[in-house]
Amino acid sequence: MADETQNISRHDEAPGSLPASETRYRRLFESARDGILILDVVNQKIIDLNESVIQLLGYSREEILGRELWEIGLFADQEEGQAAFLELQATGHLRYHSLPLETDSGEPHYAELICSVYEEDMRQLVQCNIREITERQRAEFVLREQASLLGDAQHIGRMGNWSLDLHTGRLVWSAATCELFGITPAEFSETVEHFYSFILPEDLPVYEAVLALVSPAHSLFEAEYRIRRPDDAVRWLIERGKVEFDAAGVPIGRVGIMMDITERHAVREQLAESAALLAQIAGKAARLGGWTIQLPERTLTWSDENCVIHDLPPGYTPTIEEGIGYFPPEHRAQVMQYVDACARDGTPYDFELPKVTAKGRQIWVRSIGEAVRDAEGKIIRIQGAFQDITVRKQIEAEREKLIDDLQRAFAEVNTLREFLPICSYCRKVRDDQNYWSQIENYLSDHTNTKFSHGICPECYQKEIEPELEEMRRRSAEGRERDALSGRLRKL
Repeated sequence: MADETQNISRHDEAPGSLPASETRYRRLFESARDGILILDVVNQKIIDLNESVIQLLGYSREEILGRELWEIGLFADQEEGQAAFLELQATGHLRYHSLPLETDSGEPHYAELICSVYEEDMRQLVQCNIREITERQRAEFVLREQASLLGDAQHIGRMGNWSLDLHTGRLVWSAATCELFGITPAEFSETVEHFYSFILPEDLPVYEAVLALVSPAHSLFEAEYRIRRPDDAVRWLIERGKVEFDAAGVPIGRVGIMMDITERHAVREQLAESAALLAQIAGKAARLGGWTIQLPERTLTWSDENCVIHDLPPGYTPTIEEGIGYFPPEHRAQVMQYVDACARDGTPYDFELPKVTAKGRQIWVRSIGEAVRDAEGKIIRIQGAFQDITVRKQIEAEREKLIDDLQRAFAEVNTLREFLPICSYCRKVRDDQNYWSQIENYLSDHTNTKFSHGICPECYQKEIEPELEEMRRRSAEGRERDALSGRLRKL
């Protein structure tokens, strides 16, 4: 322990007594924002530290000096600390990118730990740099969680998003979009040519014709086409997007969503005999409209399907306040919070709420929204879709009503079963098969009750005692007859 004290004293020596180079090092050591520990390789004890370590761990200087790393919460136990030191002695270096540690107050933290062996005055020492990364860990967790939510929403809705930079030609697909095309993200070359190679040749001219009609005044587009996936399966997709233009009216990019509508087309083909019926069913099956909110202007744009859902003419352009106003008053603040969080932080959302259309018709919609960022990561718009789910909600309500009716009926049946018919004279009871039986037999058949027989005091006095008196009387008369017979025989 005396040696350790001398070592500590030497490292804590006043800067004025040290050479200029060592004084400069000491100043850097003390002012470093990262925590720095100095350990003796032989006994693995801490012999020096800077102020940042104290602030990070919450221990005092005296509580840290002379301890091993595992004793101040850098490792789970002594065994784990010994294993780390063996690796350090073998390689001269040790690094943990995300090391969980506990402060003196027990609060969990994460740190990056880098240890290196060096020699000073013929003595091997270890310098450990500790950098707090707790906030970075939390931010990375939130980002992973948001990406997971968006991926799950797209997977469940069989929907994917994409963006195209017309300057570089780079086409970016979400993982859900790659799934629609039957490939992995690593297999997509991020080019328009690769995308076009999936589209059936007879559908490609139609898709290009839709894009040719886009202008700064009408920047939204929608197209349906067939693709052939690597597994040779043919799928129908619907694509909704928007073309971005610069100040000169030159297109600079596109963004949009894709959805697999193969089943919808199968329904259309089965009902192709009647064009009128086909149009009616297609309209009901669609019930899905896209929308965008351009930032920072917060300009709202609805697709034609969205207008139809809200009983508005195709091409109608509402303000964002008007769009929010179709929700009932008690839900408007909640919806606005979703929109603001998405515009500010990029938080995606997916919710179901009631709405009142322009004609006062009450409907239910599913609303999906996500943020779109530029190359620098800045959120430039929100985009998403509304889906009319009124029919589904009505079916769910009818199902709940049916369940309630059945539960009430079952309760009434149980109530009726509580009444037990019993004969007013013989006290027999009638069972469910309309048979009359003794009450003890009925209870034994319908419960776990077992009966034993006895005689109550009242029944004893009323029934048993008279019978016993009669038996005694008859017994006495019998004895008298026997005595008389005996006397007669003697005569």
